[in-house]
Amino acid sequence: MTMKKRNIGVASLAGACLAAAAVWLTGCEVESTEEQEIAVSPQYVELRPGQSATFTAEGWNRFEWSLSNTGIGYLSAQTGGSVTYTALTAPTTTTDTNGNVTSETELRQTITARAAVDTSTNGTTVLTGTAIVRHRP
Repeated sequence: MTMKKRNIGVASLAGACLAAAAVWLTGCEVESTEEQEIAVSPQYVELRPGQSATFTAEGWNRFEWSLSNTGIGYLSAQTGGSVTYTALTAPTTTTDTNGNVTSETELRQTITARAAVDTSTNGTTVLTGTAIVRHRP
């Protein structure tokens, strides 16, 4: 049995290494954002004023967080994989003469996580995921 030697040129070896590095650095190419989702967990919590909950986003990277109403609560950060929300206010309640609650206004906060997805075929698409916080008295 005769073994043939092959000379692999430095240029072709470098090209292969660069191609592998490019795939590793950029990850898989997304062809359709319809298949992508941003999942925020937990999806629903109830908090009283001063209480906090931590929310985590998954399904992409480089998340930006926002609130539907910055007057009733705040986030610990605007970017990252997780944030902590702190409730500031309670809903308004009405009581009868005995002190029993007869009505309560609904006070909800929507927390949104956004990720900009840059695809080579579809351009940039913004994916979102949401969670709801119900404020309690």
